[in-house]
Amino acid sequence: MSAATSRRPIELLGCNDCRFLWNRSFDPTLLQYDISYEGTQIHSPHFRAYLLETAQQWLHCVGPDIGTVFEVGCGQGEFIDILGTLTHATLVGCDPAFRGAPNGNITIYPRVLSSLDKRNYDVVINRMTLEHVADPAAFICEMADCLAPDGCLITQIPNAGRMIDHALFCDLIYEHVNYFNAYAMTRLMRRLGFESNRCELSYDGQHLTVFSYRAADRFEDSGAVHKPDLRTFRANAADFAGIWHKRLTDFVQDGYPVFVWGAGSRATTFLNALPDPDLIKGVIDINPRRHGTFVQGTSCLTEAPERLCGVGAAKVVIMNPIYRDEIQAMMATLAVDAELVAGPL
Repeated sequence: MSAATSRRPIELLGCNDCRFLWNRSFDPTLLQYDISYEGTQIHSPHFRAYLLETAQQWLHCVGPDIGTVFEVGCGQGEFIDILGTLTHATLVGCDPAFRGAPNGNITIYPRVLSSLDKRNYDVVINRMTLEHVADPAAFICEMADCLAPDGCLITQIPNAGRMIDHALFCDLIYEHVNYFNAYAMTRLMRRLGFESNRCELSYDGQHLTVFSYRAADRFEDSGAVHKPDLRTFRANAADFAGIWHKRLTDFVQDGYPVFVWGAGSRATTFLNALPDPDLIKGVIDINPRRHGTFVQGTSCLTEAPERLCGVGAAKVVIMNPIYRDEIQAMMATLAVDAELVAGPL
């Protein structure tokens, strides 16, 4: 384990009314969003297909006549690139981690949202960004300043309602200070002047998208506004580490090497929660930028899928079940004799 790795607790506070959760121990100075930040999932064919489907659905929702789109926190521009194949609208993005080059009619600024971005865009998008922001209300107001009076603000975030309902402990990530469910999200948007809000769930319920307009009555109903119960989540999270320690120990004692598939945020939470992360033989990821790196806070090395060739009857714990078929197909291509194990809940 690297001595340079900082560790901080996740101390969740929750609103008994709207079930919004936030980490009161969050320290934004510990996080660095620059060109070294690696958060892309574009190497997965399943995820690429999902982005295309999402882009098509969102453009259908906002209508065919939009002229300008601004994506805040656009990463490496994966989504905005797909939009560019589907619309003739002017496309602009910003992200301090962007390390690419100009691409046709798409402009991406390698910086955070600023006063330079304040113009009347028809659509402002923020995908998987709001959960990272210490003051989400202020951030929404900044994005609203970039939006035309009759424009649409599209916010996509991890669906904390699913996390709470199913006690998904590994959805707790230090760099996510906020955990919004649909009820909490729509209530916040109304408080900030967006009277019409429609919620949609996607990605097997993992993602929550809110389409917001300032004018009232843009939608017939507000969609999924489920309010989750915090009690079950609290109880199951407390037992998480002990349950998985025993399960992994049993695998190892029975002679099975254990690998984790997926080196992202869920794996970071999972491995750091284990009393003995050395039970894990290694971590597999298809993103080549992760190969040869260690999962933060652990000595678990990330390698390419070919690492599993020749290991015999191993156990492979999947961090996200939505990729099961993709992983199974890749293992079959590599002739890997290993059993996939449903990941931690």
